[in-house]
Amino acid sequence: MARLALVSQQKSASAIMRWLGLPPSTHSNWKRRNSVNYDRVVEGLLRHNVSLDWFFAPSTDLFYPNVSSVVSETGTEYQSNEAVTLTLKALEHVEPIMQHYKVEMTEQNRQIMAETFLKRRGDGMLLDTALRQVAIALATAQGNRKG
Repeated sequence: MARLALVSQQKSASAIMRWLGLPPSTHSNWKRRNSVNYDRVVEGLLRHNVSLDWFFAPSTDLFYPNVSSVVSETGTEYQSNEAVTLTLKALEHVEPIMQHYKVEMTEQNRQIMAETFLKRRGDGMLLDTALRQVAIALATAQGNRKG
């Protein structure tokens, strides 16, 4: 309920239930039965475009299947337009940053930056994920200096 109150910006349980699109008495029914209908919570969260990751696993770096593994087949050709679009969007965002900081435009550097961009959650990133990405970048930079 605390996370629901935070995201809904409602103070009372009945107001939170209304925000979810449920009758105000729903919360008291859940308490009485000692059971929550999570499908109704999920429906309400999705209706408000709230990330289920944020709500149910706020401090977990979850696995996201690669969208390019979901391919549509047209004859003998395979298409992964969504993966290409996401990658191009990431590069469009990170390349100006790389230019600003005079980062060499190697494929490896672009890949690290694009992966970092794609690992974000909303406007942020889990600290552990950010630290791993920085470590990868530092290791790459150290490897480039040696070579």
